Amino acid sequence: MRIIMKMLDAVYTLLKDEGKPLHYTVIAEEIVRRGLYQTQGHTLSTAVSSDISENMTLLSEKGENSRFCRVKTGVYGLSEWYK
Repeated sequence: MRIIMKMLDAVYTLLKDEGKPLHYTVIAEEIVRRGLYQTQGHTLSTAVSSDISENMTLLSEKGENSRFCRVKTGVYGLSEWYK
């Protein structure tokens, strides 16, 4: 069964299921392969990286915490793992 989610929800679900940080290219491949997200013709790996980074920046500017954190260049995990 395919479940189509918003991109960041799909990323969160994937990372939660995997239990470890992943590179954004792997995240992009896996959310499509698992049917969590359907691409609309753009370069999904770039969109994943950009959307996660934008989410982290916008929430930080508001004094809020993102669900995501950058573990190292291009690799993202869940903030809840590092509390």
